[in-house]
Amino acid sequence: MHTDTERCVRAVRSRDARSDDRFFTAVPTTRIHGRPSRPVVPPKAPDMAFHPGAGPEGGLTFFPTPGAPAGPDRDEARAGPGTLPGLGPRAVEATAMRALGDPDAFLPTGLGIRGAARRLGLPPTPAALTARAGGWRPWRACAAQYLWTAHGHPVNHLPA
Repeated sequence: MHTDTERCVRAVRSRDARSDDRFFTAVPTTRIHGRPSRPVVPPKAPDMAFHPGAGPEGGLTFFPTPGAPAGPDRDEARAGPGTLPGLGPRAVEATAMRALGDPDAFLPTGLGIRGAARRLGLPPTPAALTARAGGWRPWRACAAQYLWTAHGHPVNHLPA
């Protein structure tokens, strides 16, 4: 549906909640985005861009379609969010780790992981850290959690 501009504009102008999972609207000039039913003054039609939503008709999927074999295909689940503007590889891997529970998700470009790697004597560059993390497969998400908590940063301690 997100490719039918006229239909999308009508849904935004009428605040059609049925379209919320089909697409979302972005206004590149203001960097504001939202669902069609969002209670705001709709932008002018030429200012709107439309992107696939997470519902079955939207085309952006994190999980397999009904009738597909059990368990999400990791590469397929990462492909959808990676097409959205503003979501880079780090956000895709973080989503895979947190939302999909992928035990092999790894974020070598994260500053926390790179800093912890440097303090532990591991290679701090993303390419070298990715190569080193190859031996941690299929549990690289556990290694990422360890790296995040392996140093004395105040965020890792509960208040006394």
